[in-house]
Amino acid sequence: VVVFGAMGNDLAVYKEAFQKPFLEQSQAYYRKKSQEWMQTDSTPEYLIKAEKALKEEEDRVNRYLEKTTMEVLLKECQIEILQVHE
Repeated sequence: VVVFGAMGNDLAVYKEAFQKPFLEQSQAYYRKKSQEWMQTDSTPEYLIKAEKALKEEEDRVNRYLEKTTMEVLLKECQIEILQVHE
């Protein structure tokens, strides 16, 4: 994130060049992980892993990414981890 700011780029460049592919990769990752968890874990274990994963993503955004990424990232992760398997 600091690199984008230092280069004089605005948030639109960050969103297109980094955030969009990052979200796509995060979706794919959690789609695969959630399928693995569904096959191997009980419901309580699955929910514990889901909660931990969402918290870790939130922490990553707070440490490394533009804060505007938080809402869209957590939404996409929640869809892949929780809603897809309803």
